[in-house]
Formats: sequence, structure tokens, C-alpha cells
Amino acid sequence: MNFQELPEDVLRIVFGLLDVYCVLCLSATSKSLRVLATDRLVWVDLLLNLHWHGFVDDESVLSISRKSQAELLDLVQTMVLGPRHWRRQAILQPSAPDIVSNIARPAGDSPSPNFEPLREHVLHPQNINLARSNEARLLPGGEYVLLDTERALECWSVQDGRIVWSHHEDNGFVGGFAFDMLPGGRQVNIAVFIYQLEHGWASSRLDILELDLLQETSEMRYTSPYSAVENDVHWTHSDIKGSFAVCNLFSTIRGSTELHALHDWKTAPGKCLSVASPEGSQLALTTRYLIIATFDPRPSIRETQFRIVSLVDLQSVGPWYGFFNDASSINVAELPTLSNFVFPLSVATILDLPPMHHLSVYRSPLDENVYRIWLHWAGFRRLEVEQGQNRVTFGNALYGYHLLANPDNACDVSLHKRVESRTGSKGNTTYSGHGIRRQRLRDHLESDSYALYAPGEPDPVASLRATGAALFPSLSVYSGAVTYAERVVRVAYFD
Repeated sequence: MNFQELPEDVLRIVFGLLDVYCVLCLSATSKSLRVLATDRLVWVDLLLNLHWHGFVDDESVLSISRKSQAELLDLVQTMVLGPRHWRRQAILQPSAPDIVSNIARPAGDSPSPNFEPLREHVLHPQNINLARSNEARLLPGGEYVLLDTERALECWSVQDGRIVWSHHEDNGFVGGFAFDMLPGGRQVNIAVFIYQLEHGWASSRLDILELDLLQETSEMRYTSPYSAVENDVHWTHSDIKGSFAVCNLFSTIRGSTELHALHDWKTAPGKCLSVASPEGSQLALTTRYLIIATFDPRPSIRETQFRIVSLVDLQSVGPWYGFFNDASSINVAELPTLSNFVFPLSVATILDLPPMHHLSVYRSPLDENVYRIWLHWAGFRRLEVEQGQNRVTFGNALYGYHLLANPDNACDVSLHKRVESRTGSKGNTTYSGHGIRRQRLRDHLESDSYALYAPGEPDPVASLRATGAALFPSLSVYSGAVTYAERVVRVAYFD
């Protein structure tokens, strides 16, 4: 029997189980399949599947099922391109398989210089004195917020406005966290660093917990201590995906190498691998791969190398310990590498002293075999000579890449550069490449605000009003919701 000879209700079910990119490809094969691929019920099923996997924020199953075809497409566009008013014509040109046809059509509207939130949720923690340096991050799905109060890591319900969970230790403080939301949005794995200071020395450990959001209880699944170190050494850039977690050991005393801890926390008992890389390297995880970005600063080279490592094959290297052992580190070159990719850095955007600031890797909501990689640089840029001296300014640059995995062979991967530009953003980057930083409006009587930067644009495309704008706002990866803590915790959505 020919595929198109199947009953329409059966075809509709099949279409609803595919990813968005497959449905768009099928729509180009025949008129009958195009009619089915644009059916509203098919797109309801596609969005419900995306909602299940945490790509849709602030929407329920009921609200999705009631949306029109245009509203459903707009949700997908927001995931890929960012909120409607954040887009510019210049950045909407398709350059990879996950930006196609209807999903990438231009918005047409020029961004306004200033936007008020379309809607806002406000949480009122009563047991703490929040400062603008507290970190708050919205969990995928938009129902919960993780809040670092320094003394504890708390989880708050957005709709109920109440705390549902807390993790803390007497005489300790939180030194950073990462999370991995499981499909269904009811369970999240959380990696949190706990520090304790004694006589100028800091002891630290990594705790990994499974938090059941329905039961509002957690179970400690893994803990890894790190021996006492000087207080100018701490963990940064933590990430957790599936059964692995990774973090960088940062020291104010710079050297030629950098250390990272890779934790296989679901193995009983959990194991830790110490990895050494060239100075300034960044590591990030997907459910399949460990991605390592390294910069070669030599003037004659100045290029970035990406190393794609299979997580499945990591068990073949070692030694693995029950704790972080920096005396037995292995070099990144010894890891089971699938592919190496090298990209020269553009003279127009690169900084003279360009340390990597952050490496982000996000799965495409349209194709499970496509990932976007954003590499954020922050450093000094040497400009023209003024009065016999070089004028030096601090600047940022953003480089974007696409990682494509062969659906028939996960070991076959390719990497392509997508965008490069100077930027003024700081902090995390969304899937669409938008970034944010706090700014003060010129009129001191007005409220604080955030400047919003789009990929490929060195100047801000919009100014977002935010009452008491915090120092470290967080952007949700697929919705662009801005979450920040000041005297309260705010979650702001923009159109």
C-alpha cells in the first residue's frame, strides 16, 4: 500500500508523531500531503509534543489545543527566531535546515525602541532579603523558577507564588547550579555546588538531586567532594544532560592549562573524570555529545577548534574516580573524538585578548538531530592610536554554529558556522541567539531597563522595561522570557 493511500486519520496521527522539519519536508512532496501538513489538528499535536519536551513556556495542554493555526505557527516562530518584536529583517535569512519556508517568514515589523512586558508573573519570597545579584532562572515549561538566594537553592511555583522545595546546608552557600528538565515537565535533575569557608579556605562539593515537582520532594543521587582549596579557586560553567554533568575549575592564577570535572553520576557508584585542556577552553553537553571549544591565540593562527566527543565511548578512557582528582587528569586529545572542526576568527569581530565567556548548545525544536552552538567572547579590543597610545575598550563578540547529526548514524556529525558579529550582550543566549544586558536609562527618574541584542547586530534592537532591573537577568532558551530577582522575582514575557 502506498503511504498516501492510508486513511486520513491515520496519516494525521503519523504526522503528529514526527518533528516539525519532517512535516515541512513532506508538505513539499504532493498537494494532498501539503493539505494534511497544514491541518490545524496536526499542528496541535506537534506543539503538544514540543510542550512535552519542554520547548513551550507559559502554555498548557488546553491552551495549545484551543489555538488557531496562525497562533500555533507563531509559537514555533518564537522558539526559532525569538519574540516577534525582537526580530530584524537582516537576520531572518535561512542558513540551515532548521529554518525553513513558513517558519522563517519575516515578521515585517521594525522593533520599537522600548517594550513593556506582554505579561508578567511576580513572586514574593518573604523569608529572604533579595539583592540584585541573586540568580533566578525559569525552568522549561514556564511553571517553576529556580532561585539562588546564596544560602539556599529554592524552587518556586510561578502560578501559585509559593516555594515548593529548598536545598541548603548550615554554614554553607550556593556557588552555582545547572538543571536538566525531563520530558513531561514533572521531574528535573539539578546540579548545585555547595561551598563552606573555614579560615580562608573553601571546601566544595557537587550535589546532584532528582526533584519531583508534583510530590515536591527530592532525592540525592550523587555527591562529589573536592578537597580544600584557596578561596580564589571555584567552579564555573556547570552543565548537566542525561547521566553526565560537567564543570570548569576556574582560578585567578592563570596557567597554560585548564581543568574540568566530568561526572558520570548515574553509574553506581558515580564516577568523575578529570580533564585538562588548553587555557580558556569551554565544555558543554548534549544528551549524545560532549562539545569542547578551544581557542589558539597565536597571532599566526587565531582560530577556534571544536572537538565533538561521543558520551557513549567515554567509558573507554580513564582513570575514573569517586571524586575529582586533578593529579590524574587526562588531556582532551585522549578523549574518543568523533570529529574536529577548525574555524578562523574574523578580523572584524575578534578581540585582541578574547577569552571565551560562555559556550551554549541547544537542541533544535524543529529537528532532534540539529543543535545550535553559541560561543560568546568577552575581552579587550585595541583601537586606533590616540596621542601616541593605543585606545583599548572592553567588548564582546558572538559566534553561532550549527551541529548536524546523521539520524542513521549518531557518530557522523558536521559543524557549520552560521553567524558572527560584535555584540553588547552578557550572560546566557537564547536558541535564536538573542542576548541581554542591564542598562540605565538616561533619565534618572525612569525605571531601569535591559538592552536586547539580536544575532548579527552589534547594537541593541530593543530596550526592555524592567522594574528594578537585576544585574544578572536570565533569558529562557525558547520563549525569550526574562527572569530576574530584585526585591521580588519577576518573569516577564514579551511579544
